Amino acid sequence: MTKPASPKDSATGLAAPGLTPPGLAAAPDGRPLFAHYLGGDRKALGLAFSRPSGLLGRLAGALMARKNSPMNAFAIAALAPQDGERILEIGFGPGTALAMLGRLAPGSALAGLDPSALMVRAAARRLGALRPGPDLRQGTADALPWPDGQFHAVLAVNSLPFWSPLPRALAEVRRVLRPGGRFVIGMRMTLPEDRGRLEPGCEPGEVLVLRGLLAGAGLEPGAETALRGRRETRCLVALRRP
Repeated sequence: MTKPASPKDSATGLAAPGLTPPGLAAAPDGRPLFAHYLGGDRKALGLAFSRPSGLLGRLAGALMARKNSPMNAFAIAALAPQDGERILEIGFGPGTALAMLGRLAPGSALAGLDPSALMVRAAARRLGALRPGPDLRQGTADALPWPDGQFHAVLAVNSLPFWSPLPRALAEVRRVLRPGGRFVIGMRMTLPEDRGRLEPGCEPGEVLVLRGLLAGAGLEPGAETALRGRRETRCLVALRRP
């Protein structure tokens, strides 16, 4: 029997806001998981950050490079990169986290995937002096273009809520990780009463659902660490089961 296709936004290929595709988890209040990232008045803004293009995409890239630096540093500290490791970042945007990784572990082999051609070009310019040069590719998390067991670690900073379908993307992360490899997720947090904010974040109940999805994909979720500030940043580390 053919599996029904997931409902998609016709312009972007992303899961359509307000609809829960078959097999996808819902948040505790019944909404599709992370739907507030792309729904309502924030749809255009959410698309600018999930798949930047044009003038609005360039502005989004500049904003990410400026605002995400503390979150990137916090997530990379949780990742604890080592020379000799192969490390993948999914949703690298303007490439600032990859640049940090290159400085902290200059002997590592870096790779990155982003759905935006604009961000791939911007990151390539930013990282042009790194040797060896990072393997930057355009694509989406549900179809990672690398072989099984390729990476020691995978990093995703403020990008996982845009992955669709999320269970398939998590299965792909497990596939490209070596046994015992680590998956670090950096998330900007928010509360349900803050859903009207221009800049959305992950809600605590959604993180609980995410932990279950990780476990179901063969990625064992571990402890969470938090960075307090105007907006809380939380890092979750999951290990690939053998």
